[in-house]
Amino acid sequence: MAQNPAQRVFRDIYYSAKRKDIVGARAKYALRWYMNNVRQAGQDVSPEAIQRLKSRIEPRVVWGRMYFFKYDPKWGEKLPYYDKFPCVLVVGTIPGKGFHGLNFHYLPPVARAYLLDGLMSAASDETYDERTKIEVTYEYLKSVAQLKLFQPCFKMYLRSHVQSPFYKISSLEWPIAMFLPVESFEKKSKQTVWRDSMTER
Repeated sequence: MAQNPAQRVFRDIYYSAKRKDIVGARAKYALRWYMNNVRQAGQDVSPEAIQRLKSRIEPRVVWGRMYFFKYDPKWGEKLPYYDKFPCVLVVGTIPGKGFHGLNFHYLPPVARAYLLDGLMSAASDETYDERTKIEVTYEYLKSVAQLKLFQPCFKMYLRSHVQSPFYKISSLEWPIAMFLPVESFEKKSKQTVWRDSMTER
């Protein structure tokens, strides 16, 4: 039986980073290493492959953690474009409705690395294990200069329009997940979305 390409990339990139002693590292060279290696190794990874990772399924999101999921926005026909398979760091929940989050797919890879580097300074600890979270608020994001790239990524997600389970990404895998080429934009190309994000922020 062929190995799931998503499982393979998560495993291989993690152990390669561990050998280089850059797991959890905030240094810009470390994030650039992830960016280059993940996008090259992950060409065969699809949203469908990630959704076959059953061990990652979570029933609900937790503030400060990262997830993949399928999404169909309520007003999708009116939006200029939207991502059907977000990679989201949760930035607060809305009881009975859904949650806010940062969808890294709205930024080109280099900008994602810059934003994650800034966000990691707000991590709950430096162990980067299953307990590590980044519990930032909208007000905090607005107040930190290095996080100004957050604006085109900040989205609200209605729980009733989530079309899959949530696939949790551990903190050790954040730099792997966010660079996987699985953005799935409707109506416009990712290049158009990225250009708009960098122009209008």
